[in-house]
Amino acid sequence: MSELLWQLGRLFRLLIGRPRDAAPPKFWVKTGIPFRGALMPAMEGGAVEVRSDFGGVYLVSGVTVDPANITAVAAVDTAITLAGVRANDEVVAIPPILLEAGVTVQGVNVLGADSVSMRLTNGSAGAINPASSALWKFLVFRR
Repeated sequence: MSELLWQLGRLFRLLIGRPRDAAPPKFWVKTGIPFRGALMPAMEGGAVEVRSDFGGVYLVSGVTVDPANITAVAAVDTAITLAGVRANDEVVAIPPILLEAGVTVQGVNVLGADSVSMRLTNGSAGAINPASSALWKFLVFRR
């Protein structure tokens, strides 16, 4: 799909033309398909950095999260070590695809350098004990 979109964009640029001195796009997203962009050196902890106009966006993957048992209609905060995170960063959690039904990521707060707190909620009528998983990913937006 990404390859098709890239080819359509190329065709569009050929049809409408692009000034020769126009700068290339400043924001790149890495996909599993052939990547056309420039990744910067890896951030601490093996994260991948993607440059953009507003600072940096970093994908930190392979983070192990082991949330506590969440009682019915409640929330729990889980402290996570996230290498490379700074106090002024904004963080978004990307849960594993097999996250238990009823569990929702409510948000992520940066506590300080290399430390975040993620709030998970349980909207169901029964307690849920989410499994520990190393499949969590986090997007870090650097200001």
